[in-house]
Amino acid sequence: MARRAAGLVLGVDEDSLYETRTGRLRPGETLLVYSDGVTEAMNPKRQLYSDARLKEAAGGCSGKGAAETVQAVLRSTREFASGATQSDDITILAVRYKGPSALV
Repeated sequence: MARRAAGLVLGVDEDSLYETRTGRLRPGETLLVYSDGVTEAMNPKRQLYSDARLKEAAGGCSGKGAAETVQAVLRSTREFASGATQSDDITILAVRYKGPSALV
């Protein structure tokens, strides 16, 4: 979670123009993509899960695989919500680049 791109949220307006950027993952780095349902998940006190909690949960996954990272973030989100009704989708995608030798 070292870098965070700023810009318009995808899918809000079909006529929106988006800036294209490229990036490169180094071996061992993970790209984490998530919907706002993660950071806006609420607990029974109506507190939001927040970017800070997501960063903490993802930060604890250093060296773990993509599936483990997704499960850890999802588990953290659910524990925070403490059974409160989910008000939005929760979508999490993690991609971990292992390096060129892993492609063989």
